[in-house]
Amino acid sequence: MEANTKAAVAELIRVMEEREELARKSLAENDRMPSDRFMAGWTYEIDLSWEDRGADEGNEIACSFEHNGIADLSGSEKMATEVGLKFLTKAIFKTEIVPALQEWLDNKVQSEPFGGFYDANCYINLTLYTVREVLQAGDPPRNYWEQATIRAADEKRIAERRQRAYSLIAKEEYKSEDINEYANSWKKICVHLVVDFLNEFGKEKILAFFDELLEKKTERKNSSLMGALELSIHRLISTEEGREPTEDELEVASGLCVLLLQYGENKYEKDFGARCLKAVAELGYKKAKNILKFGTGQIPQDIVQYKDKLVSCLANDIEKVVDIKIKEESAAVYRAVVEYLTRLLKNGFPGDYNIKFNSKVKNYIPTELRKTKMNNFFANAAEYPKVHEALKEYARTAFDSYNYYSDAEDEEAVTCGGYAAMALALADPKENSDIGLEFLAESDFEHAITSLNFAEDFVELLDDKDKKTVQKYLDDFC
Repeated sequence: MEANTKAAVAELIRVMEEREELARKSLAENDRMPSDRFMAGWTYEIDLSWEDRGADEGNEIACSFEHNGIADLSGSEKMATEVGLKFLTKAIFKTEIVPALQEWLDNKVQSEPFGGFYDANCYINLTLYTVREVLQAGDPPRNYWEQATIRAADEKRIAERRQRAYSLIAKEEYKSEDINEYANSWKKICVHLVVDFLNEFGKEKILAFFDELLEKKTERKNSSLMGALELSIHRLISTEEGREPTEDELEVASGLCVLLLQYGENKYEKDFGARCLKAVAELGYKKAKNILKFGTGQIPQDIVQYKDKLVSCLANDIEKVVDIKIKEESAAVYRAVVEYLTRLLKNGFPGDYNIKFNSKVKNYIPTELRKTKMNNFFANAAEYPKVHEALKEYARTAFDSYNYYSDAEDEEAVTCGGYAAMALALADPKENSDIGLEFLAESDFEHAITSLNFAEDFVELLDDKDKKTVQKYLDDFC
């Protein structure tokens, strides 16, 4: 190895070891070093990048550690270096620099005790970038960069963790323990279960464990658990390198998707579960197709479906769609549908739904909104004073300033409960100013222009007291 290559490798290692000491110190001071019995180490991933911009501008190396999902608490400030990379070529990178770092990482991983700083599976994401010297006056700089991912694994420590995960299920230890105490290890435990032990334990026992895990989770640990669920689903349905998932794998993946839809606490988690369920259906699993068609089954059938002589409603909590069919335009019909929608939401139906609805009456809320089916339905309903109390209850049940109906995108979207509140407030400002004001108090003006448009129209219809309240919202935003 040439002297300049040795110097570059030594510099990369120096920076990583210096960052490691800072990370250890920061973790110790913040009392966040892991201690659970499943920890086969702490640092899972290292991002290392070197930007060589030439002697005049200086060279910098950035290095950060990911501690099993927890960002490096000591930060990732760039470190200046005097060593240059002008000598770098593809061959030097692949045959000298990468192997040298591979050897260093192998030694680090295998020398760490169980529960040490380096995980039994560890990665370095390496990026080296240099700007070549200008060859002649007027020539543009020549950029050159190379990337590699370097992995080291300690099979002995991985086997120990696998055995501990096995014991967790085989002896049902998870039923008597506080499973939140080893939340940092959930991803690894769950992957062991679905990859290594599915055939032995069977799908029912695996799904029972996940259900227990979700029941006992704490809000603080929820993101780690959802990440574990997502990774487990990916592993089960993977078709990489010609792999074909088994029927049992697809059934477990389908069950995990339903758990995500049931326990997910935000739009991303629930949408991820729905997307993966569709992927399972596309792989030929018939039960997943039925779930997609009829819903998860988590909401009782008598709540999901409503039918009388004039109204027929059916909801699907996977597609997040409510199909509404009416045979008559009347207060009784609209009140029945609004009360049905309220029952749905109270029983866990996703608030960011859309509707299928057709009416010969094309009323729309008199403010600047897209003319969607949702807009049409709630504007029609608000035409009937006898439906107003039902609409108020619906709106208050639906209010969620961080969630939006799915009938419009971006700034045109309306926050949940917004259509009912706006329709009521503009249909009869005197009687329904209360729900209009409640909606504005819930609104996020920064992200939904619809709330702002409504406020500007609503303020003109109010008495002096309420007008001051709405004007304050507008003044604060502007």
